[in-house]
Amino acid sequence: MSSSKIRSRRRGNEDWLWKGVSSHQLIGTIDYTTLEPDSSLVSSASKPELLCTYDWQDRPNPTVLVPGNAPVWTDQQLPITIPEDHGVYFVDQNAARLPEYPLEPVFHATASMNPSFRFDDVDVVVNRNTLRKLFEFSKNSFVESFRVNLYIVKNTLFIERCSQITTERVRQNGGYGRTFEKQFTKSTNKSTGHHRVLRYHLGMLNCVVRFEVDASYQENQSEQVGGLSNGSLATAIEGLNLESSKRSDTEAFSPKFLESSRLKSIFTAEEATPQSIAAEIKTFTEKRGLRRHLRIPQLWFGRTHWLIAGRHNNGTFDEIDVSYVKPEEFIDWEIQFQEPLRKMVTVIAQLRDIVEKNKGFHCVAIFEQKERPKVIKIYASSSPGKKPLPRSLIEHFWTS
Repeated sequence: MSSSKIRSRRRGNEDWLWKGVSSHQLIGTIDYTTLEPDSSLVSSASKPELLCTYDWQDRPNPTVLVPGNAPVWTDQQLPITIPEDHGVYFVDQNAARLPEYPLEPVFHATASMNPSFRFDDVDVVVNRNTLRKLFEFSKNSFVESFRVNLYIVKNTLFIERCSQITTERVRQNGGYGRTFEKQFTKSTNKSTGHHRVLRYHLGMLNCVVRFEVDASYQENQSEQVGGLSNGSLATAIEGLNLESSKRSDTEAFSPKFLESSRLKSIFTAEEATPQSIAAEIKTFTEKRGLRRHLRIPQLWFGRTHWLIAGRHNNGTFDEIDVSYVKPEEFIDWEIQFQEPLRKMVTVIAQLRDIVEKNKGFHCVAIFEQKERPKVIKIYASSSPGKKPLPRSLIEHFWTS
């Protein structure tokens, strides 16, 4: 394809897809019409490993707390009327705060919570958001244009999320989801985003998957905060302070190889929120309904079983639906979508092969929604030597 034809397609709101791309160097393509499912079973039956968690802090320099603790869900009397979403919100907080190395917090948190862990046998490091896009592509469903950065570190493929914008300003008609979440949850550590990292298998691929969850939820909520009664929950949360003596005693903890990093990680020595009480929060109107089946993929890829949904009419919430998605429901879902899940594994394997074909140099994969047939195109980056992590982290977490 000539460069003039490529340039003619880069118009409107999709210029961001091509930033830093050597568009004349098409390395490979993944065509949906020729995609074959991988031979291995994709199953959630085995328990995932919680590798680490962290919470972003709103500080002048990029700072995360390790371990992270999800905001606590708090029941409130209904009905309740809340304002529409307004203000500036993160689309991708990791990239917004650390544009050069958006996956770096994963490794800071791992160093603190699993200091002996190494990534030599990890096949893929990826975000849940990206897995969902690759799954929708493999399912031949509607998926908006997307781009991911591709790297290989030793034997590990990094699939780095790219967003058109990392923050957005909501002025009107933005819905009620963010305000609802803020109204019904309380953070114990002034978190601006709780992130979790799991290790589990997709077929034969050993994957490390990062994602954000909205809250923690237990049917007996008093157990979440040291046995406090619901009545004293808010008081206890307000009394927790980042500058407490416990945290100041541990704040100095930092492995030597992290000291040169722009990112500061504060080890709190607290217990992380268990994966078993992680929860996603949604809002819906009576007219549209919850459409619970559409929420399963997000829950499945994050191995998150609690779903909390608030029903409203123009911001007046009159019903909260809390449901536990049983492991059997995950299995039913993956049986139904086994073929596209296996095709997604094939896509990931092909991405790896194409990057290796480029001698492991930084590549960019682009999917344009308007193209038919559906195809992911992989190009060489204009900065081929770029890495997904600082050298000190690579030297520490890979032994070969």
